[in-house]
Amino acid sequence: MTVPQTSSSSAMTAKAKTAASQFAEADEKYKDKLESMTMEERALLGLPYIAADPTLVDTRTNTRKLLRQYNQSEPGPTSPNETEGFNDISNQARRAILEKLFKIDSAKAKRIFIEPPFWCDYGSNIVFEGDFYCNFNTTILDVAKVTLGHGVLFGPNVHIYSATHGKLGLGL
Repeated sequence: MTVPQTSSSSAMTAKAKTAASQFAEADEKYKDKLESMTMEERALLGLPYIAADPTLVDTRTNTRKLLRQYNQSEPGPTSPNETEGFNDISNQARRAILEKLFKIDSAKAKRIFIEPPFWCDYGSNIVFEGDFYCNFNTTILDVAKVTLGHGVLFGPNVHIYSATHGKLGLGL
């Protein structure tokens, strides 16, 4: 049995073809560069990329493992003598995870205070320009670069989305 195509599904097919042709145009425009670019480089430039790229999947998987460690880590100071910063939020174990997650040194990690749970895509695309604090349940989808200036304070439930899904010609 063949299901007749409605006018709205015909319109969607036409729009999808339009989106495909627009992505093809972008591919053609950046052809010389695209062939040598990684999917990560494409994403950071806002170009079409394949999120299922094995390197990106591995990176996101490693990030999720670090986030799980951070979100389940014990609060409180590393030692009774530790008096620097918010000791109930940041301790040596948590700072070590932040160093790996954001690919930063220990001096910078000491200036970042994140109340768990915290969520992000990659971590490495988040840049801290100084002291930073965020309250519970922050999400930063860092497919593209996110820069947080000195002295930034987030309340609870802050969500930052640095990129969107492709929507060329889809009428979204």
